[in-house]
Amino acid sequence: MNIQLADTQYSILAEDQRQKLKLLFEAISIEQNHFSFEIKDDGLEKNESDSELEDEIFFLVRLHAPFLSDLKVDYTIPCTIKYQWEHEDTPEILEAAIYCHRKLNNYYDDENNINIPQEILDRDAEKRDNWHLYKSAFNNLSEARWQEKFFEDTEKYLPGFHYLYDFQWEPVPGHNDFGQNDLILTDGCGCFAVVEVKFISPSNSEDIILDKLHKVDEQAKKYRDLFLKANRDDINVLTVIGVTFTNQDDGTVGFVDDFDENIAYAIKYNRRLNRVSASSIDSTVNNPNLTFEDGRLKYSRTKFEKREKQSGALRKSMFKKSADDELGIHEKSFLNHDLILGDSTTTHHNPQKRGIELIVQNLCDWDREMKQEVSRLEAIIQKQSERERELYVNHVNEIEEIQQRNEKRFEKQEKRRNKLQDEIQRQEDLVERLQQEKKNVKQVLMRKIDKLQQKVELLQGNQTNNNMNKKLVHLNMHTYTATIEFESVTNITMNFDICVDLDQFFLIYKERKVLCI
Repeated sequence: MNIQLADTQYSILAEDQRQKLKLLFEAISIEQNHFSFEIKDDGLEKNESDSELEDEIFFLVRLHAPFLSDLKVDYTIPCTIKYQWEHEDTPEILEAAIYCHRKLNNYYDDENNINIPQEILDRDAEKRDNWHLYKSAFNNLSEARWQEKFFEDTEKYLPGFHYLYDFQWEPVPGHNDFGQNDLILTDGCGCFAVVEVKFISPSNSEDIILDKLHKVDEQAKKYRDLFLKANRDDINVLTVIGVTFTNQDDGTVGFVDDFDENIAYAIKYNRRLNRVSASSIDSTVNNPNLTFEDGRLKYSRTKFEKREKQSGALRKSMFKKSADDELGIHEKSFLNHDLILGDSTTTHHNPQKRGIELIVQNLCDWDREMKQEVSRLEAIIQKQSERERELYVNHVNEIEEIQQRNEKRFEKQEKRRNKLQDEIQRQEDLVERLQQEKKNVKQVLMRKIDKLQQKVELLQGNQTNNNMNKKLVHLNMHTYTATIEFESVTNITMNFDICVDLDQFFLIYKERKVLCI
């Protein structure tokens, strides 16, 4: 038999009926944008029992065919069946396929409760004992403490994956530098979860935190694919999902893609995928945290919750449940295959009445969960709005303070500028006045010198060969000095210093003889 995705080259030979179901999961996980696949006859002879088993493997088509309007089954070509469905129906398809896998592997007892294989229980007990030794050696590391937080409360963060399969798995054997110490959990029936736990320092910037979260998703996807590849030939490993757990918001669970999220939610919410028989609890005595109640395996330390924290926006598929699933469609049997789903007592006496009771109960539970989720989201939005409003008010106040400081600074600068302009004008007026005074003094001095020259000529007997040199030297603001040199008839040079005041002149002879002019 071949399983082939429509419009793709994906085709793998499946000699075992359970292998076909495993390849279906692998095909859907690889090509999540295609919601159809084909099964073709490879030419091998089949007996009647093989056909019946094939019908049972893909009973999920019959299970949903009456309710999924776009589901098409094409029998036009002999031994070729094509299945096609809508995107929103993928969770129900995967849920039914998981149930079918468990049915084929005899995980259910006569009462339709799950019998966990003994090797899974033994391995879980052994790994938990080793875990306590491991955590005591690394308890001082931040990442180890968050691993412990997740491990001690898996029912809260990843319901349904109760059993510890490994915690020191190496993606590349012998090379622990490629990755080690990731938690690997299982539901005990073929579904595994590779949990990548990371501590991201809250002191980092928002861009760095987003980059680290992106790297955590990539690493979880890489380890998921490596684990699936390493166990591809193991018929008991149906599918592997990638899960991330970080310290954001005091513990945030995320999934690698929608396919992994749908698997986790199918195991979390579907009752028939969570019922555990009492015989499976006999080997859990080494697990004091495990209890058995109402046909379900529970951890005593925490109450089962209907939601977990998700990073980013809530995906539509998180709460997308078909109305038929809520109406207890799996409480019926189809085509005489005796697939009694859920509690076996529902088919006794009046199954329709019991079905109505289940409808009401499921709808009430779902309505209550949705109201709680809406209240939580409204509280988050209100808190975010208050925070944004507070930031806006603070920002406006800061702008106003800056504007006020700038206005005061401008006023101070304007006053200083006006003062400087006044000082410049005063200095200019003073210079102009001094220049005018200098000009006036010079004129007065020249007249005085001319008058002095005339008197000197009289004193020397009107000598005509006297040579007089006039020289004005600036003394200060109000006084000028004139030096007069002339030669007498006797060829003796006589020097006079003239001190000129604005009011009077004095002729000072070098021998300190003063002539008043």
